[in-house]
Amino acid sequence: MKIPSSLYFLIFIVAVFFIALSPTLFSHGMFMDGIYYAMIARNLAEGLGDFWNPQLTDTLAKQFNDHPPLVFGIQSLFFQFFGDYHWVERLYSLLCYLIGGGLMISIWKRLAPQVERSLYWLPLLLWLTVPKMVWGTSNNLLENTMMLFLMASVIFQLKALEKNKILYFFIAGVFIFFAFLAKGFTAFFPLSFLFFYWLFRRPFSFIELIKKYIVFVIGLLLPFGLLYFIPDAYESLTKYYNIQIIGGLGAEQSVGSRFYIIRRVSQELTVMTVLWLLLFLLNKFLFKKSVKSNSSLVYIFLCTALSGVLPILISMKQSTFYVIPAFPLFSIGIGFLIAPLIQHWIIAFIQHKKAFSIFKIASTALLGLSIILLLLPINQTNRDKIKLNDVRKIISSINEKAIIGIDVEIRREWSYYAYFYRYGHISIDYYEPKANLFIIVPKDKEVDYSEYTKLKLDLKSLDLYQKEEN
Repeated sequence: MKIPSSLYFLIFIVAVFFIALSPTLFSHGMFMDGIYYAMIARNLAEGLGDFWNPQLTDTLAKQFNDHPPLVFGIQSLFFQFFGDYHWVERLYSLLCYLIGGGLMISIWKRLAPQVERSLYWLPLLLWLTVPKMVWGTSNNLLENTMMLFLMASVIFQLKALEKNKILYFFIAGVFIFFAFLAKGFTAFFPLSFLFFYWLFRRPFSFIELIKKYIVFVIGLLLPFGLLYFIPDAYESLTKYYNIQIIGGLGAEQSVGSRFYIIRRVSQELTVMTVLWLLLFLLNKFLFKKSVKSNSSLVYIFLCTALSGVLPILISMKQSTFYVIPAFPLFSIGIGFLIAPLIQHWIIAFIQHKKAFSIFKIASTALLGLSIILLLLPINQTNRDKIKLNDVRKIISSINEKAIIGIDVEIRREWSYYAYFYRYGHISIDYYEPKANLFIIVPKDKEVDYSEYTKLKLDLKSLDLYQKEEN
């Protein structure tokens, strides 16, 4: 069977993706939030807590309702299947992005003109230029799963428009409900996709748009109505609303300007934007080619993606990873701008048999090499080396599932809470540290723990004190 030429471009992109991930994906050390999410998922797999009231540690958030629980529930299945290894949450995160890439290809093939459908790899290449995309893959974010549900919603909206089946709008709404259960209110922005599709293409009347939206919104709201009759679900989501929405309004600022998110998203999109501009200028002024872009598709996807960014301006608590689910839509939108500019070059490259044969061999070899590079660091530590070294030594010196105290000076070093529990089921007590057999203290700090003895463990950042027996 002859392999399509376009597949080798996909192989090349996957290989580059794996190489970019190789230093961090399977190595030890992770963004703190991602470790906490893995802890909760593992706890569920071990029977600690339940779906609507998961548990963080024995001393910290015994009922964790800061986020909706769907991601923890799904990831717990991976822990049940594979066991408790540090790479389980990372494998889950990688699969989210691989599946996400497949969904992007599906969207592209549904909308691209026939002559550009073989360029389905182009939005993936542009997506790869977003620094937060590679970072998000390595750090087990809730947004990774939410992204899949949101793209699935877009696909079902397109299926509904293609086949004129109203039921697909209902399913699209259900997928946004699932996205909400993955991360919360930031999941609602693909509701705008249908509106922008109508606005820039006008395939039906405004009255028809309203009818479609009614079914769409029923698909979203009906599952919420059903949860009202499940007491644990209603209570859990009410707590989430109070913690994240009501509590978030009075939370401390995480950024200095309300427009921080605009600047950061612009930086993340710099490479693909500059690439489009260079190709446009080359075609217009050097090659004297007048190329017509798929403008309606560009507007639809860029406006939908922006609807996932602009609402964040309401809050002064912002972070770039909040908009990770919007980056695939930006990549598809700019992909529709670039595709007509490069189509003739790609055809010429494929027709150059010698050059393309070398590319096919190199891409395949690069994929094999990238898989090796991806797996090599599985026992290495990429982040927080000193902390993790001390955590492991302390865990090996005390009983697993113990509770230890923490000195007031480092009580807000939340990564310690994460690493101790993720690697040794050890909970940290910051309310009454001296009520415990062990206390961790900053290295060489002068302390007055008269009833404790400092243990000699050759630690770099901490000292471990043990209470003397009476």
